[in-house]
Amino acid sequence: MTSVWRTSGWVLLGASLILALSLGIRHGFGLFLAPMSSEFGWGREVFAFAIALQNLIWGLAQPFTGALADRFGAAKTVIVGGVLYTLGLVLMGFSDSALSLSISAGLFIGIGLSGTSFSVISAWWGVPCRWRSAAWPWASPRLPVPSASSPCCPAPSA
Repeated sequence: MTSVWRTSGWVLLGASLILALSLGIRHGFGLFLAPMSSEFGWGREVFAFAIALQNLIWGLAQPFTGALADRFGAAKTVIVGGVLYTLGLVLMGFSDSALSLSISAGLFIGIGLSGTSFSVISAWWGVPCRWRSAAWPWASPRLPVPSASSPCCPAPSA
């Protein structure tokens, strides 16, 4: 028997909120560039390096967080990713050097993003592979442009 919280509507809403929070906060980091740079006398390259490091860590950590989600469950992976993301945000608020900004905004938030973004969330809401490309825009906080195929669901050959 399926719990009322495991119905597709609630799971889709939860996935949408997690994606909106994790990616929405990340997309707002540019607002902190001018105030942090002027307060600490940094050039824009310090902030840009931290965000570039975040993108690299996010991509490099995806296979590992995906494996953790497969082994321990997506919910636990999202919780750990959220904790790391929050830790990175808190440490980012206390960053006063280029190294501390790179560790907080780059390392911790990058790993946190890998646990709270597309690969883990799509496994969590459990859409069968053949429907994933059609259902994905409904959970994603981006422009709804469905794809014809995805890496796990190659387009059928003729």
